[in-house]
Amino acid sequence: MIIGALMATLLIGCSRSGALSPDDPIFKGLPRAAVVETLSLPRVQTNLKGMSTEQRRSLAQASVRTLIACREALHVYLTWIHTGAPPKVSPGPMPTNPIEPGNSAVAQEYARLKAAVASGDPDQLRAMLLAEGGCGPNWPAEPGGPTIAAVVQEQGA
Repeated sequence: MIIGALMATLLIGCSRSGALSPDDPIFKGLPRAAVVETLSLPRVQTNLKGMSTEQRRSLAQASVRTLIACREALHVYLTWIHTGAPPKVSPGPMPTNPIEPGNSAVAQEYARLKAAVASGDPDQLRAMLLAEGGCGPNWPAEPGGPTIAAVVQEQGA
């Protein structure tokens, strides 16, 4: 939800739309495979169009980190419902030079994940993963795979 709000805020931007390369220094410290995958997603490409260079760079970096955070949330949820106990939340990789406002939005996403785990109720995390504008409907569970929401829904209620 926070990432959706960030994207909407950044989409108000103007100016050029140049493609970013996975070799751009903004991605230093992030897994290359996640960078390549994120930059190839049509939704991300559409969101980056029409933005200023600064906005595009922030959103692109945040998008890579969001993909990783959302997959971490799915991992936590699946482990929790299959074992009865949530695993520790991995903070995910940090870029060498985090860019705002995307960096703060991703930090808030991890805070929401940790709060859902701290609640002791996996249904809170499930709701977070299925929420419109959140992780589930917007990100693939694995490269080329179904959405996170589809995987969560397969698990039943």
